[in-house]
Amino acid sequence: MSKLNLTQVYSGFTVNKETFVKELNANVYTLEHTKTGARLLYVDSTDDNKVFSISFRTPPSDSTGVFHILEHSVLCGSEKFNVKEPFVELLKGSMNTFLNALTFADKTMYPVASRNEKDFMNLMDVYMDAVFNPNIREHDEIFKQEGWHYELSETSDELIYKGVVFNEMKGVFSSPDTILANTINESIFPDNPYRHVSGGDPEKITDLTYDAFMEAYYTYYHPSNSYIFLYGNLNVEETLAFLDQDYLSKYDKKQMDSSIPLQQPVQEHTVVKEYEVLETDTVENKVHMALNFVIGEHSDRERAVASQILQEILLTSPAAPLKKALLARGIGQHVSGMFNSALRQPVFSIIVRNAHEGQEEEFKLAVIEELTRIVEEGIDKKLIEGAISGSEFQLREADFGMPKGLVYNLFVMDNWLYDGTPEDCLAYEKLFEQMKLALTTNYFEQLIEEIILNSKHNSFAVVKPSRTLGEQKRQAELNKLKTYQNSLRTEELDQLQKETEKLIQRQSTRDTKEDLEQIPMLTLSDLNQSPERIPCTEVKVNGIDTLWHEMNTSKIAHYNLYFDIKNVVRELGESYIPYVSLLSKLLGKVDTRNYNYNELSNEISIKFGGLDFSNKTFENSNEENLNVRLRARAKVLEPHLEVSFHYLNEIINHSLFTDEKRILELLQEIKLNLEMSLNQNGHSFALMRVHSQLSHAAKYEENLDGINFYRFICSILKDFDRNQESILEALEKTRQHVFTKTNLVLSFTGDQALFNVFSEFLPRLELNDLTKNHKVQPTEISDTTEENEAYVISSGVSYVTKGYQYQTLGYEYSGKLKVLKRILDLNYLWNAVRVKGGAYGVGMMISRWGICSFYSYRDPNVAATFNVYDHAYEHLADFNEDQQTMTKYIIGTIAGQDRPLSDREKGEQSDAYYFSNISFADLEKERREILSTTAEDIQGYAKLLEEIVAQGRSCVIGNKDKINENKEVFDVVTDLIS
Repeated sequence: MSKLNLTQVYSGFTVNKETFVKELNANVYTLEHTKTGARLLYVDSTDDNKVFSISFRTPPSDSTGVFHILEHSVLCGSEKFNVKEPFVELLKGSMNTFLNALTFADKTMYPVASRNEKDFMNLMDVYMDAVFNPNIREHDEIFKQEGWHYELSETSDELIYKGVVFNEMKGVFSSPDTILANTINESIFPDNPYRHVSGGDPEKITDLTYDAFMEAYYTYYHPSNSYIFLYGNLNVEETLAFLDQDYLSKYDKKQMDSSIPLQQPVQEHTVVKEYEVLETDTVENKVHMALNFVIGEHSDRERAVASQILQEILLTSPAAPLKKALLARGIGQHVSGMFNSALRQPVFSIIVRNAHEGQEEEFKLAVIEELTRIVEEGIDKKLIEGAISGSEFQLREADFGMPKGLVYNLFVMDNWLYDGTPEDCLAYEKLFEQMKLALTTNYFEQLIEEIILNSKHNSFAVVKPSRTLGEQKRQAELNKLKTYQNSLRTEELDQLQKETEKLIQRQSTRDTKEDLEQIPMLTLSDLNQSPERIPCTEVKVNGIDTLWHEMNTSKIAHYNLYFDIKNVVRELGESYIPYVSLLSKLLGKVDTRNYNYNELSNEISIKFGGLDFSNKTFENSNEENLNVRLRARAKVLEPHLEVSFHYLNEIINHSLFTDEKRILELLQEIKLNLEMSLNQNGHSFALMRVHSQLSHAAKYEENLDGINFYRFICSILKDFDRNQESILEALEKTRQHVFTKTNLVLSFTGDQALFNVFSEFLPRLELNDLTKNHKVQPTEISDTTEENEAYVISSGVSYVTKGYQYQTLGYEYSGKLKVLKRILDLNYLWNAVRVKGGAYGVGMMISRWGICSFYSYRDPNVAATFNVYDHAYEHLADFNEDQQTMTKYIIGTIAGQDRPLSDREKGEQSDAYYFSNISFADLEKERREILSTTAEDIQGYAKLLEEIVAQGRSCVIGNKDKINENKEVFDVVTDLIS
């Protein structure tokens, strides 16, 4: 840890403030760069996962997405690192633990993280040069590639739009949730920058000119408008010297005003928009609505934290009274809340999805009536206690799924960006002490009155389905292009064709060896030569096989119960597989023998840091030993470990599936969540379809979480009234066959003292044994028809997948295949599908168990992307990179293997190794294979890819027109969402 002295100047930075933040056990220093006015916050932590970011306040003045396009574009080469995409080169060969850029409603952030000091400095250097010396100043082709451009390969061709952000946002705008979120901002902030879509509206992106793009860059990308964040165990004086000498000292302070103006209060300001559904879709019960309330300003941290907890109390918890009341009145099929704190004026929203058209006034009246009743009657104190406990546990555990420093960076921006005190966003203990007064007072009831019932600043947002909107937009785009093309003279068409050729030439030209060598990189000696060994001891606890991962978890016990579900298939039949998934989604949300679901939800929130149920499939080299498990996952503080078994026992043994109305509500919620996921993560579902034709494990996964499960939910909803008795009986029968002692393997992560408590009280978990045999026998499920499939959804883009089983072709797994994946992901596929094709994302998957597949994400193409997949082997046949380049790919591959894991993640990773029968010797062998990969090895995989694409199965989810243009490729074309 590095001590800085107050008022002292370090390389041009003056230390203005020092604050000890108890919650982080760290000193937080506020500094300012005297020459430029650049702000810097340093969190002096012992964490070796160091974080740097530079952010700019970027309030949009329109919806062209200029700051989103800038976020992409500045990472496409710079003065010091003059290659086409330094960002990609870093992805190839850095040990980063986070590397990305983020566009928000009013800021743009460029964060990186690494545990390696040398790598950390390299990443910081590339990012600083990117934002202050980008090649966009000389090459407008970058703007065209990342933003948008007219593409005309031949003067006789029809003009089209292309661009990475353009296509990304077409995908984003395919989601009614995105349209609702934008409508909320437009309704509550009609006069300030938040009314605009900072990411870009596809209909407006093509209005952005290169000159306006550059004007935005020169206006906002200056040290005087920057916020620099440092976190972790780093040499801060050396870092400050680097920032000053290499970059900031070259600038002078610039007078500028990028502040976000306050929106003057509006009352019941209403904005109504439409979203696209297929012509064959129903439009019944598909209206989404939101009541929105400005809660004050960013500086009121107590109110912001309280509003976040209030959202949990009123709208998120299964016991949430407002959510329950709205559903009971028949207003919508899904009720939720949203609290947006990342604004100068934070907003609290009450959201209803899948409502009837015409219920708008009923919804508004119901909210006021129910909240008035809740205020008068008072909120259940157990519900309040649970919401506070859950929020506090999450902050104390600090397991966010990303580097802690980055999360703290996001926290402080909620105040810092608006000239507030950043460290206030890191201290929470006093705020929670204040929240806990609500357990004996009417604290939250008063908050409801202040921010909602007596609100002076509120709005109403509505989005409605339209069967014609999609076609109208497509025709408008085509007409706009046609009108423009018809207005061009011959020489202007020739010029457009030349510009298209120039862009393609730039995209196709390889960076020179000399330029690539300017990108800093580590050496193989900087890498761990062996994978981390996660502690795992196999023991028996109460007669049950148990995996104990002994480590210090700060008195938090993590335990998982893995129940084998193959017994369900053997005893009840294959048709019960989706019932296992449905069961996992209902547990903890329905009544039990001794608790109604409100009481149960409150107790879980109070006693657990987290409790969830899900399905996990673990492949194995021997499919007869395949592990398909329903997992109950819990984390609790030591004092609650004993009682946690009481509640877990209540849920798995005594859940009641007799409340038809409650089950129907949850089924409708599950269906909507699946549809939202299909729209925004279609590649995952398409891959499941392909894989289900190639793998026994994937067949299970498809029935548990894929399109087959979605169809199952749709079918039981369609006939629920007629078949509800048999559905509820099937759930109970499934529960009885899953939760047996012989089906169970336990996992525990914690120290010896915690493990002793766990072992002592585990017998309180009562488990039946309905199996006839002591050991679950191998169970086959029927083969999936081998077909090439396409599923049409309401989307402007598609998700394109293709794959095959390479082990059936005679090939074996090697760690070298992971390097192959890295090379294809960030070289051939990236250039062909993303850079040239305009898709937002693309990648390859190679499993240890034989599946190799390709996927694209938010892709404007179908046939062109399949063509790229089909010719990938040709790229490998010509592959002949030098040792330095191979070293870069190996480093990047190892970085993916050595991602920092939380205690919980380490335990679960070890569990996966156990169920998949992967030994530490297997991991060491894989590591040796990765480290020894040569260009010749990669070239040798050309034949493998050629055979895979020749026999591969394909699935596309996405745009109707693109699918129909290529319908001869598919055996089946189906409309998906109903």
